[in-house]
Amino acid sequence: MAPQNTSGRVAVIGAGKMGSALLAGFLKSGLVNPRKAVIVERAAPRRSELEREFPGVTCMERPTQLELGDGDICLIAVHPETVTEVLGQLRDRLGGALVVSIAGGITIAQLQGALLPGSSVIRVMPNTPAMVGEAMSLLTPGDHVSKAALKPVVKLFESIGRTCVIPESLQPAGSALSGSGPAYFALVATALTRAGVANGLPLALASELAVQTMLGTARLLQESGMHTESLIDAVSSPGGTTAVAIEKLEEAGLRAAFANAVNAAVARTFEQGSISDKDTTEE
Repeated sequence: MAPQNTSGRVAVIGAGKMGSALLAGFLKSGLVNPRKAVIVERAAPRRSELEREFPGVTCMERPTQLELGDGDICLIAVHPETVTEVLGQLRDRLGGALVVSIAGGITIAQLQGALLPGSSVIRVMPNTPAMVGEAMSLLTPGDHVSKAALKPVVKLFESIGRTCVIPESLQPAGSALSGSGPAYFALVATALTRAGVANGLPLALASELAVQTMLGTARLLQESGMHTESLIDAVSSPGGTTAVAIEKLEEAGLRAAFANAVNAAVARTFEQGSISDKDTTEE
């Protein structure tokens, strides 16, 4: 049975890589009707591209051209430093629409503070695998969002991958793990590929081996429910090639390096929120 369309309009403010990837997924799923979708994009050349990419979707230049209402969803997909400015332009034009922000580091309090009192907001951190329908999205609803209002937003993000509804206190760590995670894995794939080439493998083959092994391992862990440490043990025969390889990775401090990376990303998430607050104060 075909999925039921969302009842209201969906407006995407900022159609960069993530904003356009999310809209593409929503449209492909059938949950969003192109005639009920709107993109707000300031750059004229980019608007022309979007009109070709998304037939039937309305493209606008400015947030002030929007007129939304109850049942509509407004997706904020602009850079964190411009969120408060954009919300200031939108606040009198939302008419009860639900605001969904994917801006990293911007808290629910900051979102609500830039809007009219009682506005409904949801903070979401998706990741770039949304481009292929394999996103991991973390959702945190604000105080004014009911379970009924949250449900269609969860359904939208489920159409481009998996979702978790979490308290806002977990957003920084979750963002540092899944939001930034694709870059970590890409770095690992690059390192493995280069190591393969250094040992005589052709570049294309080394890359295919690295990427497919990562994909297969992820599916194995996800579908089998096997613990990651159990998988390491299963692959590592005593004294074998994997065992000596793991020993070298441990000696190099791989676990500590990832811990330091996630800690730094968490700290940066808080800094992004502070920068946004500073910009608002200076205005």
